[in-house]
Amino acid sequence: MKLRPLGNRLIVRAIEEEETTESGIVLPDSTKDKPHKGKVLAVGEGSINEETGRRSPLDVAEGDEVLYSQYGGTEIKIDGEELLVLREADLVAVVGSRGKAPVDLPDDLLDSTSGSEVAGLRRGVEDDIKRLQELAR
Repeated sequence: MKLRPLGNRLIVRAIEEEETTESGIVLPDSTKDKPHKGKVLAVGEGSINEETGRRSPLDVAEGDEVLYSQYGGTEIKIDGEELLVLREADLVAVVGSRGKAPVDLPDDLLDSTSGSEVAGLRRGVEDDIKRLQELAR
């Protein structure tokens, strides 16, 4: 089945993290956090800018790996595969070098950062953007 997300939504397949520790201990499902990383399978056309009436394209493309908020999105099951439908606002970052000047972070930092820490960083950035928008008025 083919899906086409609407507006500023995208379809993501979660990337499951390693199920065993470096020392070889197998982790049961009950101890694992919900995945926060996924691969973008499809992207909507973007939201309509109320001021201009034009579509604003999303900052992600099919094939990108993204980090998203822990409780963001709607879980769906298509042809036996579990997928997420997310809004662009649920995304925290694009992993990799495509696009605008990426920040090079050590891989172990991404593995050790919890969803609540990422959400906290995202809230801080959103607050900074609001302050800048208020100053620009």
